[in-house]
Amino acid sequence: MKLTAQGYKTLVSMFIIVFFASTVSVYRALSLSIYIVGVFIPLYCFFAASSLRMLSQNDFLFSRHVRRALLRKGEHAEVRVKVENKSGRRVRVRVLERIDGLKVVEGSVQAERNLAPDELLELSYTVTSHGRGIGILGPLVVHVLDDYGMVYKEFTLGEEVKIVFTEHIIGQPKLSDAVKTVFPTPYAGTGSSHEYGVDDIFREITRYEEGQPLKAVDWRRTARENGEIFVRRFDKQNRLRICLVLDYSHGNILGNPSLLDSVVGAVSTLASSVLERGDSVTIVVPGAREGVVKATGMRDYFRLLTFLSTIAPVSQYRIVDWLEYLHGFDAVFMVGRFANLDEASLKTVAEKVRLYGGVLYFLVPTLENVTRPVKALEVLEQARVQRLRKIYGHVYLVRQTDLLNYLVHLHRSLRMMI
Repeated sequence: MKLTAQGYKTLVSMFIIVFFASTVSVYRALSLSIYIVGVFIPLYCFFAASSLRMLSQNDFLFSRHVRRALLRKGEHAEVRVKVENKSGRRVRVRVLERIDGLKVVEGSVQAERNLAPDELLELSYTVTSHGRGIGILGPLVVHVLDDYGMVYKEFTLGEEVKIVFTEHIIGQPKLSDAVKTVFPTPYAGTGSSHEYGVDDIFREITRYEEGQPLKAVDWRRTARENGEIFVRRFDKQNRLRICLVLDYSHGNILGNPSLLDSVVGAVSTLASSVLERGDSVTIVVPGAREGVVKATGMRDYFRLLTFLSTIAPVSQYRIVDWLEYLHGFDAVFMVGRFANLDEASLKTVAEKVRLYGGVLYFLVPTLENVTRPVKALEVLEQARVQRLRKIYGHVYLVRQTDLLNYLVHLHRSLRMMI
């Protein structure tokens, strides 16, 4: 139980007045009135606090609705909060929504009013974030006050809600003629498709068993039977294990949008495409404190996006110190400038990935709109890529707007070969 700012000021003022009334000779009737008021106010605060002490969190129903919990940076999230008085008495309530990493663009996160029994107090506001990351809402802080706002009891309702702001996630990418020339692609395998890759292979039709998915039902066969349900069974083809090594160093914070933003946006979309095909994705960010995340299905996609959106740019690192995380993949994509990568380190990484049974692709993004001051940097970058390509052939210089198409094409081409 605590005093409000108003209650604190009232008690201090009353104490000062009583002190002067006791030390300075004034009209005797006035002094008596001051003493009576000086006793009454503390007693009122004591009894008001005792009355509020009986209230608890269970006397209020709480709900919070966030329209969207996964947004692109700059988009708005609409939030509605409701608090219902179930205490059976009239109370004065002040609520405040805690926010962290968010900016309120419309509405208010606090309100105060008197609530009759079963009456609602509602908050409606809109928040946004100007960068990648996680914004946190809640818990809701509730102050229950006495009628004159002298004392209050504080408790919280609900739990924290996380809103993830990601880079712009591009729609389903299309193959372009420029992308098809990345390297010759052999197509083989039963059920292969240039658009979707290798499909599952049909094996047999069997009777339905409890727990099998509805989409596996063979409706034609089922219609010919009397009450029997039949399902199609397929053999799974080998699934690719993809590793994406991303450079989050400060050397990628160039341009508007920056190279790092383009990499995050492209990788976010690629991960969705890879997981929808049934492949697995592991993302490694060298130099980060917790720089590895693995996704084996769409159920892990939100966690993967959260990982991509919350990692901050890192300082210098040695890529060879992260070789242990590149084991057991069919393909490893290094995406980013990797400005500190020299020929010896690239050779070591490529050899390790090959020994582990995989293939390495190194994609270096470049700015789409190059200004005159950055032109010299682009020339130096082209020269560096040429040197690295002499050590390892699969090194590509890619415009930041074409990065997604290159990644998706490489993934689809690899699927054709399994």
